[in-house]
Amino acid sequence: MIDDGWMEDAACAGHPDPDLWFPEHSPTRATKALEICRTCPVIDECSKAVRKLPRHSRYGIWGGQFWHGHATALPPAWERDRRLLSEEASRLLGVPVEEYRKVFGRNYKVALEVIKELTA
Repeated sequence: MIDDGWMEDAACAGHPDPDLWFPEHSPTRATKALEICRTCPVIDECSKAVRKLPRHSRYGIWGGQFWHGHATALPPAWERDRRLLSEEASRLLGVPVEEYRKVFGRNYKVALEVIKELTA
């Protein structure tokens, strides 16, 4: 059980679409949830709280990170989708996807590293 006294101050508290934080196959929904997380005054408490949950209960976006048993940059289903990865990496870097692909192509390992570094 987690101490949830901080939850009422969370940026996501009372959001009309709580499923936004469980966006397994939707980069658009995940991006919206992560943008809200980045403004959250209790993001650290959220990140600590999920670590107290049993490993099998850690799922969704908590503390600005994806969780699927352990913290990951992206849901496991996305890790092999090079198009989505390069689009997300270019968005995080603030460059057009065409420019990103000119430099890195669709190298998913590079995209994963960019995403992990910029979302850590």
